[in-house]
Amino acid sequence: QYFIANWFPLQGTGKRLIGGHAIDITERKNDAQKIAKMHERFTYVVNASSDAIWDLDLRTGEIYRSDAFVKISGYTKEQIEGNLDWWFDKIHPEDKQRVFNKVESQLTNRIQNWEDEYRFLHADGHYIHIYDKGFSIFDNDVPIRQIGSMTDITERKNLETQLLNEQVQKQKLVNQATINAQE
Repeated sequence: QYFIANWFPLQGTGKRLIGGHAIDITERKNDAQKIAKMHERFTYVVNASSDAIWDLDLRTGEIYRSDAFVKISGYTKEQIEGNLDWWFDKIHPEDKQRVFNKVESQLTNRIQNWEDEYRFLHADGHYIHIYDKGFSIFDNDVPIRQIGSMTDITERKNLETQLLNEQVQKQKLVNQATINAQE
């Protein structure tokens, strides 16, 4: 067990006496150890993931982003602002309204899970494809927090586009071969 103890000399008794009291802080100490262990676990999980973890306080508008967001977006920590507007301004203009409507609908309808794909402006000026998903926390049906993760799916999207183009080219060749055979 853990205690905080305070000792003090007792005056006026003619003898050398010491008084004191102790407070049991075992529960507080155990809680602190549990919190430290959870923090350590969270740090390892975040570092092991290639996803960018985010945590948005809907009451203040402040957002936490893990270090993986720096890798995904190309922006330095100093360039990244800790608010939702900064992120929203980087969404491709053609995707912006759809993403906004989806998030608003999810919050209005008290739906806990949200996910979407959109293009995001990378620091070097090109757009990357992001798969973003989140979980909302409500207090008395009022949304107070969202926690989620972002994944860069640009390579997958590029491969899908390449595959689609190859399929279109093959179909054109088949069509041309069919026309040539008919002629």
